[in-house]
Amino acid sequence: KSAQIREILINESAWEEMTCLFAPSLTANKIISITS
Repeated sequence: KSAQIREILINESAWEEMTCLFAPSLTANKIISITS
């Protein structure tokens, strides 16, 4: 279980790094689509 949790945490942190790179444009598009 602890190994699985560690893998999930690593995957989540990697995903967060990815989203930090791509999020600015994605979130801007989301905000624009929500507000328009």
